[in-house]
Amino acid sequence: MNIVKAGNQFQIYGSEISTYSLLPRGTYDVCFNKMTGFFLKVHDDLEVNEKVYGNSPKRVKKILDGFKNSTRNFGVILSGLKGAGKSMTVRLLAENSDYPVLLVKEPEEGLVSFIESIKQEVIVVFDEFEKAFKGEWNRGEIESPAQDMLLSLFDGIDGGKKLFIITCNDV
Repeated sequence: MNIVKAGNQFQIYGSEISTYSLLPRGTYDVCFNKMTGFFLKVHDDLEVNEKVYGNSPKRVKKILDGFKNSTRNFGVILSGLKGAGKSMTVRLLAENSDYPVLLVKEPEEGLVSFIESIKQEVIVVFDEFEKAFKGEWNRGEIESPAQDMLLSLFDGIDGGKKLFIITCNDV
């Protein structure tokens, strides 16, 4: 048994607990539970298992170099028809970087704060953004489009440095 104190709360865990000062390299799903809040769940690493054609490797190098040389959040929108190479580019980015990759699939109230709370360089992927984030978040009595809620995150107001990748079929 391991007991972890966070603030004024104690959580009891089994013997399989580890603590880290930084999120290890790997791929994670950003998940939400109404009872416990946000958490990261290990996802199979994004890998390229087929031959790569075209200029995707050059594009990936340009994106990673731009992020490395940036001092704040850095964003990339990958748009195009199905089969244009958006997912391949994301997998190449994950495979060719040393950063943890966070996959965000659903809008949830508090998502912006959760992502801002991660105080290290990471790649945050919003796949098929226009589909997953077309709805609205209810903030009390006012409903705001989910896409609008993410603007402050993308702007880098939090002072962090994250690489945001947005894929979309329909701009």
